[in-house]
Amino acid sequence: MKKVIKSILLLFTSQLAAQDLEFSTKTGFLIPHNENMKSLINHVVTAEIGFFNSFDSGHVAYSNLNRPKVGAIAGAVVSSLPQIVGTSYYAGLSVKKHFGTNVNRFASIQLSMGLGFVTKPFNDYSNRQNTAVGSYGNGLMQVKMAINQRLNKRNYAYASLDITHFSNANTRMPNLGYNFLLTGLGISHTLNNKRINPSYRYNKTNNLRVEYIGKWATRQMTIDDRRNISMGIAQVNLTYPQSPIARWIMGINYFYDRSYIHMDLKPIPTKYSIARVSELAVSAGHMYVIGPIAFTAEGGIYLYRPAPTKRRYYEAVGLRYYLNPNWFICTRLKAHLTSADYVELGMGYIINTNQNNLKPGFIEGWKYALNKGSLGIITFKN
Repeated sequence: MKKVIKSILLLFTSQLAAQDLEFSTKTGFLIPHNENMKSLINHVVTAEIGFFNSFDSGHVAYSNLNRPKVGAIAGAVVSSLPQIVGTSYYAGLSVKKHFGTNVNRFASIQLSMGLGFVTKPFNDYSNRQNTAVGSYGNGLMQVKMAINQRLNKRNYAYASLDITHFSNANTRMPNLGYNFLLTGLGISHTLNNKRINPSYRYNKTNNLRVEYIGKWATRQMTIDDRRNISMGIAQVNLTYPQSPIARWIMGINYFYDRSYIHMDLKPIPTKYSIARVSELAVSAGHMYVIGPIAFTAEGGIYLYRPAPTKRRYYEAVGLRYYLNPNWFICTRLKAHLTSADYVELGMGYIINTNQNNLKPGFIEGWKYALNKGSLGIITFKN
């Protein structure tokens, strides 16, 4: 755990000497994405600060992610319904990618993940009107798009559009979550010319790999019955090279999910068939590996589920930390459109196959799958 914390701090924080300091103000609305949240729609204002570092131009991530930056953000969302929605505070780690080669005017996209604190969650006695969030502590996810304009040698101005999301992944009900749609204006000031060059722990060879992953999760089902229900997940992935720091993911997923046999205020049955608590799905996705840390994004379709209580498809975003070229620990948020399912925690093991010197790329991956991708020809290295 100490290695994980140290790597995150070294890679994503400014080490108290950030290259760029950013500040922005934003305004927008809480989006009522569920019928039970119509009374919660309100106007919000936000103040946000960020600290970012650029990669050294010689690092493999520099060209593959188009001048990326990594860092941290913190902010507060103030609601026009303070007695119900309250104020939301947040802090998270961020990665930013730019588009185009023009350094005077360019677009960027930024992904941030972290933790949030909500001052007015649901309460049985004092705040039953907040049907969206049931816990003080929540997870944060933010996607921000911006247009950046250079003002002078050290300063950029930018206009942004983002979605900022708070939820606890069903660890505490209710959990419809807050979704804030925000537009903003900001300024970025360059403090120094510092660059970072994190070590690269992941093996960069262009081969096909198999991943075996086991994970655990827990969730609550309803406001009236707040028992924690444990889940189990088994996943097998094939990963195909996209670039020196990116891979495509194809997988088969098994979910052991006892929420299907949950009934409010009644004991969970001790005897049941495995088919009543099993989900089987296929998935596809992508991952970026920066230093010992990877970002993953996947989508899946259920081949089997015991009942249509969930959507036919799901999406998931996650983080990994590579302990060495073979072992990694991971976490992943699984959701069905705007409804979170749960957060998974687990560990994975990578096996290299004999399929070496593959041509990287999305199209090349499809060619391989169609022409040579039979599992029968894959063998494993000793």
